Amino acid sequence: MVVIYQSDNHGGRLTPGRDAANFASAFNLLGRTVLQPAPERHTTRGDKKMSRILLALTSAALLGLAGCSGLYVNQPAGQPAAKAAEPGKAAISAEAQTALTAAQADVKTAKAKNALWTTAESALKAAETAAEKGDSATVLKQARLASDQVKKGLAQLDYPILKIGE
Repeated sequence: MVVIYQSDNHGGRLTPGRDAANFASAFNLLGRTVLQPAPERHTTRGDKKMSRILLALTSAALLGLAGCSGLYVNQPAGQPAAKAAEPGKAAISAEAQTALTAAQADVKTAKAKNALWTTAESALKAAETAAEKGDSATVLKQARLASDQVKKGLAQLDYPILKIGE
């Protein structure tokens, strides 16, 4: 049983408070010990069934993911199986191939330095698409544009953050 004491202002003694019963009833403390342990929870058949269902679903998901993990094992990074299995691409000129390779290297350098402009990235994608179609003139034009945009982006890194004076 819980008994609430209040301080007596006259002598500093603790005496039973008038509102002890109201306090105890407000918090459902009547007839209970203060630190009553919580009852044990027993596992039911429903809990066991749910555990089995969760185990089955988790196992199915893991098996599904494990089956998908080998799709790109023998492929170069970033290329899906359909692209790598294509027969020979349309041929482009050696000059266009050189410009495309240089543009790809430039874009990679700019990405590493966080100086890649979106126009350079778009031009490189257009050049790669034209290379797949065998259009050498478009490859040259877009690869040169990408390289030019990358050079400007890298040069922008050297600009001062704030312009001081004239």
